[in-house]
Amino acid sequence: MDIFLSSLLMFVLIMNPLDLVPIFLSLTVGTPADYKRKMAIKGPVIAWCILLFFGFLGDSILSGLGISIPAFRVGGGILLGITGVRMVLEQRQKANRAKAEAFNAHNELEDIAVFPLATLFLAGPGSMTAMVIAMNSADGELLPQLLIVLAMTLVVATVMVCFVISGKIAHYIPEDLTSAIVRVLGILLIALAVQLIFDGIKTTFLL
Repeated sequence: MDIFLSSLLMFVLIMNPLDLVPIFLSLTVGTPADYKRKMAIKGPVIAWCILLFFGFLGDSILSGLGISIPAFRVGGGILLGITGVRMVLEQRQKANRAKAEAFNAHNELEDIAVFPLATLFLAGPGSMTAMVIAMNSADGELLPQLLIVLAMTLVVATVMVCFVISGKIAHYIPEDLTSAIVRVLGILLIALAVQLIFDGIKTTFLL
């Protein structure tokens, strides 16, 4: 159960469903309700498939590239730490919203499910790193792996629901509250990143 809770927290911190709501709204502003609903469902489903693929084949890919898990933990920790700092400083939110608005301005009613929703905002480098590290911690045991997949699935499903009801969320939750929540999650993500880096160094040098 510990691996489920730790994985759930990690995916919540990285994907951050509330932070993705204004991004989704920026991408779909002025579009029909049916289009919004289709993209709200399709994007998370594709992201789930990508994360599942990297979760089960990530070790093989890393081995083929000659990358050790401790080195991947350190690299992934640095990446997640940068993401956490950007969340605290609100740089990530501003940059993502700018990308969403720019994409929407030139791609009206085009399929946004694969890019940018799935591959940029949901199953990006941070999420893929988290999935590979989490699955590696299961040591090949089936039950822990299923718990990790369940945790990832719950977070992706939460994102999907948030997308579907994004208009209501934006109406009832003040932007200041969303900003405060994102900053707190950013601090937690920084702490998680430091722990990953420490674990990677400890394993490498047998401390």
